[in-house]
Amino acid sequence: MNKKLVLIVEDDRSIRYVLEKILKYEGLEVDSVGNGEEAMAWLNASLRTPDLIFLDLMMPIMSGWEFMHLQRADDRLRSIPVVVMSADMSATVNSSETCGKSFLKKPIELGTLMETVKSMIV
Repeated sequence: MNKKLVLIVEDDRSIRYVLEKILKYEGLEVDSVGNGEEAMAWLNASLRTPDLIFLDLMMPIMSGWEFMHLQRADDRLRSIPVVVMSADMSATVNSSETCGKSFLKKPIELGTLMETVKSMIV
């Protein structure tokens, strides 16, 4: 049986690194990219669709908001669950109202991170 695959879309290398290490330790397969444009390229090139995407909102080149717009417009990608991550608390309302996605406030607590993963991919 394949491990569940998680894609992390985050421009901060240290946050990406820590999330990768934690999720791999928990038995997940993890890949990561630095912005929404890289995420779309990864998704279009990958033979496997991720089971979950962790998505930062504020990134250079292509923001999380732009990525979600493209994801929702693509029949192949629309059903992938997304966890939005942001230090901006005003994003909580926006992300849940406009996308129906899960939201984690940065800095992310380990317990909350793992509860979210378990609730979104079983």
